[in-house]
Amino acid sequence: MGRSWTTPGARHHAARAHHHGAGSAHGGAHHHRHARRHARAHPHAHAHAVALPAARPIPFVAWLALLVALALSGAMLAASVLPARGAEPVIGFRSDGDEIAGWHWLRDPLGRATATWYVHGARTGEPIVLTFTLLATDRASGGPGIDARVWVTVGPLADGATAPATWGPELVTFPNVAPPDDPVGYATEGTLTIDASAIPADAPGIWVRIARRGPDERTIVRHIAARQEALTVSGIADGLVTPPPTVAPTVAPTVAPTPTPLPTRTPTPTATPPSGPPDGIPTIVALGDSYIAGEGGRWAGNTGGSWTLIDALGSTAYDQPQPEGAIAGCHRSASAEVHIADNPYGPAVETVNLACSGATTETRVTAGGDKPGIDRCPDEAYCPNATLPGQATLLEAVARTHNVKLVVLSIGGNDFAFSSIVETCANDYVFSSALAPDYCRDDASALAHLTDLNAYLVRQRLVLAYTAVEESMEAAGYTAADWTLLVQTYPSPLATGSLLRYPETGGVFRLDAGCPFWDEDADWANGVALARIEQTIREAVTAFGRPNVRIMDVSGLFDGHRLCETGVSLVGSSGGAATWEAADAVDRSEWVVAIHAIFSSGGLVDLPGSAYQKVESFHPGTWGQLALRSCLRQAWNNGAVRGGTCVPDQDGLNDRGEPYVRLIPG
Repeated sequence: MGRSWTTPGARHHAARAHHHGAGSAHGGAHHHRHARRHARAHPHAHAHAVALPAARPIPFVAWLALLVALALSGAMLAASVLPARGAEPVIGFRSDGDEIAGWHWLRDPLGRATATWYVHGARTGEPIVLTFTLLATDRASGGPGIDARVWVTVGPLADGATAPATWGPELVTFPNVAPPDDPVGYATEGTLTIDASAIPADAPGIWVRIARRGPDERTIVRHIAARQEALTVSGIADGLVTPPPTVAPTVAPTVAPTPTPLPTRTPTPTATPPSGPPDGIPTIVALGDSYIAGEGGRWAGNTGGSWTLIDALGSTAYDQPQPEGAIAGCHRSASAEVHIADNPYGPAVETVNLACSGATTETRVTAGGDKPGIDRCPDEAYCPNATLPGQATLLEAVARTHNVKLVVLSIGGNDFAFSSIVETCANDYVFSSALAPDYCRDDASALAHLTDLNAYLVRQRLVLAYTAVEESMEAAGYTAADWTLLVQTYPSPLATGSLLRYPETGGVFRLDAGCPFWDEDADWANGVALARIEQTIREAVTAFGRPNVRIMDVSGLFDGHRLCETGVSLVGSSGGAATWEAADAVDRSEWVVAIHAIFSSGGLVDLPGSAYQKVESFHPGTWGQLALRSCLRQAWNNGAVRGGTCVPDQDGLNDRGEPYVRLIPG
């Protein structure tokens, strides 16, 4: 069986270049070198592929120039050169996907990019057999090879243009066929057989189109690469009397009136979406990660004494029954910011917490349990199984039965691996000395998460996440005028170096207090790491560009109450409140949970059943969660949702038992 394919080394380069985006010349050169190393390491890796025609060697500088040119081409529309006329059909190709190393990637967030082949020739009377060899990956940041899942549409050519479709669009899956030793493994292959009667006998050929966006306007979130050679055809032969033009026509096909529907998923939507939001009390839904789920929300401060002084909600805080249902490891607590029900400043609202500690933009299964992401799993390629729904899928189910007016979202920190950055900083402090300090601000493992490339990839994933939320609301019958998406940034959990109240050297004060950072690293964490995350979130919101999106900036909300900050102290200490229930506890305490990385459940010295859990470290405690709640209540603004910047205000608690904070609209 002749396979129109390339060698694993070239396929590896094309796929890896895809991950680094169309604008990274450095990335293209780097992966060219990587491909050459792969060829040396696997001298027989090409044995399974059809040999390529011999070509004159191209100097390395020329290769590099070619790769840079391909990378910079971005999303330019590409039309390939047509092969010579002969007994085989003449095939032209056109795609508006991102061209990288000769492959055209369909990967735009809205799924508008397509790839179309124009097969010029006469019907033979035999069934028309289409053989596809495509590349498929599940995300821009990499991952194992997957099956290609695309919508395929076929129609006849007529007078050099595309006539209306006569077959499809049909949702088709082409299995992954990459060998186990392929370092990328993105090769897929499959065939489609079309009854010849679907094409008029006098048609001068057929057109074949693949797309990720289906007739129901939902996008398959997986990246597919195609090129001219990725399609071979039988049942069409004899070439043309008049050769086709070098640029294929661009007339779009007409979608067939009875398309094949998407496979059903959990939860199964109703056949006809409602015409608008259901009647009932306005509902606010929280989506995202630990900072909005309520992780750490049971601790009302930190202490150097008994944990009973500061545990406000008890050891079962994350296990309490909730109407939205508990997921082990998601750590949704009662102090989570979304719960502004019984609002004394306006009409009552209902609140639903779908967020999950540890969540990224993509649904995952980890050692810590299920982590629903901001996606429409289980229908996406990277979904871990056929049953675990993503948060956007859960949102659609809620929106069909509740009058959802606001979706508040906190996501992106885990996509930057912020917890790993914090752990690197802590380890660098603990395992180095003042005579030879090891800083995470120049640690390669920490900096790798904050590169321009990774920021670009996270920004793309954030736009996909916002799109998934929008699609779920649309599937539930909502228009943009019916609801608002409120995207929030992250609060700074650690004081800057000059404001850390414990000496940098001369003891283990910072380690004992749960803030093991060098001064320079504390400054870097605030000024570089968190700043990069916030900038990326803002850029993603701008790129998303919807009129019903607002930003709630909480980056400075904890100022004056951050971990180890001057002006506050530990509960039970000489400078702190006597207990967390003392009248002045909120003013004199830290609002962030100390780092319990050593003696804790899940810590370096794992203490199962410990009052402290490592995952709670560096998260807003009770006061921090309630401060975020007060900010959200002001952003809700009795249903007239607004964005802005939240800052701490006066001392004490408001009549809802929350710290006084102020939202500056903007």
